[in-house]
Amino acid sequence: MKSHQSTRLAMVLVSLGLGLGILTWTGCSGTSGGVDPVFPLPPITGVTFRGSVDLSDVGVHTSLGGYYHSIKAGFLAAIIDYSHFKIAVEDDPSGIGEVGQDGKFSLSELSVREQAVLRFTSSRYPGFVLEWMGADLRGLWGSREIRVTIRTTARSIVARMLRNRYGRLLDPEQITDGEIKPVVDALIDILEVHPEKISSGAPLDRVAEVVAAAGKVADALEVGNRGAFPREWSILVYQGGDNNLDLALKSDLEEMIKIGPPEKSVLLVQSDRPPTGIRRLLIAKGKEQVLANVGQGNSADPLYLGDFVAWSQRAFPARRFSLFVASHGLGWRGEPVSRGVITDEPDRATMDLLSFSGAVTAAITTPGPFVRPIDLIGFDACLMGLVEIAYQLRACGKFLIFSQANEPSYGWPYDLLLSRMASRSAALDGEGLGKLVCGAYEDYFVNEGLASRYSGTLSLINLAQMDNLKLRFLDWAAVLYRDRETIGSALRGLRDGLFATPVGFSGTERYLVQAFEFIDYRDLADLVQNCRSSVPQANVAADHLMTAFSQTVLTTVRFGERYSRAHGLSIAFPGPGDIADYVGASFYPMFDLSRETVWDDLFTDLALASAAGRVDGRNLAIELEWSSGADLDLLLGEPDPQPLAGNAQTVWYSPAEGSATPNGRFSLDSAKSGLNEESWLAEQSVLPGRYLVSGRMFSGSKITTPTIGRLKISTIATEATFLSPGLHPGEIFNAAIIDITAGNISIAAGPETAPPD
Repeated sequence: MKSHQSTRLAMVLVSLGLGLGILTWTGCSGTSGGVDPVFPLPPITGVTFRGSVDLSDVGVHTSLGGYYHSIKAGFLAAIIDYSHFKIAVEDDPSGIGEVGQDGKFSLSELSVREQAVLRFTSSRYPGFVLEWMGADLRGLWGSREIRVTIRTTARSIVARMLRNRYGRLLDPEQITDGEIKPVVDALIDILEVHPEKISSGAPLDRVAEVVAAAGKVADALEVGNRGAFPREWSILVYQGGDNNLDLALKSDLEEMIKIGPPEKSVLLVQSDRPPTGIRRLLIAKGKEQVLANVGQGNSADPLYLGDFVAWSQRAFPARRFSLFVASHGLGWRGEPVSRGVITDEPDRATMDLLSFSGAVTAAITTPGPFVRPIDLIGFDACLMGLVEIAYQLRACGKFLIFSQANEPSYGWPYDLLLSRMASRSAALDGEGLGKLVCGAYEDYFVNEGLASRYSGTLSLINLAQMDNLKLRFLDWAAVLYRDRETIGSALRGLRDGLFATPVGFSGTERYLVQAFEFIDYRDLADLVQNCRSSVPQANVAADHLMTAFSQTVLTTVRFGERYSRAHGLSIAFPGPGDIADYVGASFYPMFDLSRETVWDDLFTDLALASAAGRVDGRNLAIELEWSSGADLDLLLGEPDPQPLAGNAQTVWYSPAEGSATPNGRFSLDSAKSGLNEESWLAEQSVLPGRYLVSGRMFSGSKITTPTIGRLKISTIATEATFLSPGLHPGEIFNAAIIDITAGNISIAAGPETAPPD
């Protein structure tokens, strides 16, 4: 079933590609894969193409339908029957026309566009593909008479390569015969002498000799500043919202439509939400244009992500590209841990970071191979700010934005971001845009007064420095691993140690080394600093590591009362309660940082001796609902995965602080969703122990009249309901205790220890 779905998705994704920069065309059935893309807008001003295919100046080999083996033998050869050529526009597999026996053709009207690539593919001889390309930033329109030859094919291949590698559009007719001569020679050699080099899997434009020749010409055109950038930025937003973030991502989309794209830029969104399914949108101020409507699909499949990125670079070339991914995020974790960076709940699927990096790498790699890194990659998602992730993505982009911690349910303020970028796009590179995003994120929560309730982090990473950071980290970790027998107790103490403070922090701040919602994610700089006194033999390596760190982490944002010791990059440092996620069938050993350093060997040695197993937590659900418009919060206390001996801590979470908990996932915070309900659903496997459930009326609630909350806890075998007394602002309802063991989930009424304020 999975294989069939992937094949079908690949066919659908190909049919999504539009290959235009202004409007879509009409008249394409696009029935590939049984799903019809929707092209709802009629053409405004049409462009039509007619002309002929003419290979009379090429001695086409007899195995490709020619008369003679080679024109070089002194014969003039020609194909007398061109009817096996079918015509399609780049990225549209449905085809738009056919060629007559004499080589003549006439195409139906297409909508106005800044570029068009016509591909003439032989149905009889695999890999025999001719091309014609036109490009005009003012738009191609009117009637075009064209002649498709070996030289138009060479010009098209070069112009496409210039576009895909550098974002420039150049009318192929402006490329001289002298410039394309090496490409023409390579094409003629294949058609006349070496037809065996082409096939359905290796068409003319993919043969190594053609790619090499065209690449040199395209690179020279770039050096010569030939062609023009149609736009300064193409901003891509990939929304994986087929989950409980639906309303939040709908709000984000509304913010984008309200402001529109920055000057000289385009804003493209691929959105997957329960009501609409997967749609590809072109955003303008005040409106959205549906470029393609696939319907229901699995946006956690990397095929969708890769196609979106590759198509955008072809259809909307620009000087710079950014890719923002908005969905659930839980760091490096992926199947079989049942977590990932993009979640699609109906398909019960997540996209792990290895698949993510593979999809993006494939999308930005063109024949050569030539990799054009994305100028800025950003994760509008929780818990992504790990060294492991940044190092894995080092070749995918130039700069990276992510959060070490949970993101508050409000997420990124796209309206503020786009407003600040509005007239500055030409002056911004990836670093400049990254700093703008970080600043807008911080200012939104601070200036709106939300930092008193929410805490958050965001950091900007220079991916070009990740190789050097890895080398310095390798040196530091190697000292720790070498001396692990003598310093093991000290390292365990640093991992598990808590602050001795009169206040008694109950959250991530209670750890000596800054922790986050998943306490196996620790701040790297804070860890190195805390190791200095207990592992002094690593201090020289630590100095070099922190120098590299300062060159890598360009901006760090912190707001709220938590994460005071977050410096921009986390590192996995699991204890006994989390180590099971890292061994066995885990993805973690496959990450580049794991394969190239001894860090995972070190923390595995430290944690395995007292590893704690997880148990089945499926079907455990908690729901809190109320009738008035008051602001209630569901509070959940989970067992500490790695408490100090004899000190069974409870760690509290709520939807207001973000969606992720170590053992489950919250719904959207009611203050963001506008609904009088919040919920929590357990992951497939959870840590055994005692879970505490409470509700609280927010002290700043605008509704002050007493409000009754109804809390329901259910499993596959039982269900329990608890009603609160009438709550006033600031009051807490200690509702229930859930005890989870390997064979049982039991529910009892409170009271129990109250959650922190």
